[in-house]
Amino acid sequence: MQLHAEESTGFPPTNPPVTFVMIERLVLDFCARTQKDPVLAPVLSKAIGRDWDSLIRRIRRFWAAEFLEDSRGQDDPVPMHASMKELRPAHLDRGLELFRQSAFRVCDRQSAFAFVTWAERITEQFKYTIFQQAGLTAPSELRTAVQGVRP
Repeated sequence: MQLHAEESTGFPPTNPPVTFVMIERLVLDFCARTQKDPVLAPVLSKAIGRDWDSLIRRIRRFWAAEFLEDSRGQDDPVPMHASMKELRPAHLDRGLELFRQSAFRVCDRQSAFAFVTWAERITEQFKYTIFQQAGLTAPSELRTAVQGVRP
């Protein structure tokens, strides 16, 4: 069963107890799952080679900027994802599912919902970007989903 953040009681979470240690654990768990995933690992390996450490640092910086207001060296994730020519919406959905699993495995419930909510929004933005780059019109529900969404 796929649990979306909006389905929780008390949503949206206010001031989730996110720490740098939690972000570190989440990113490491997510990247470990991704490296073993038969669908995502080949696409990412083609894009980053064997440099998983750099990818882990980038993802960690991104989440620290989002939740801890630590923007030191933050990378915008959209260009990196957009540069992966083989990346398709189904890959993003799979990545979101792995991220969701990691969040609920390593975080308290409130923080997991906060991470997943933001990851769901980012995933929709990435999908929209993929459609734009392909010169296609994104489905209307996707266009609506990304209105006013960072990044």
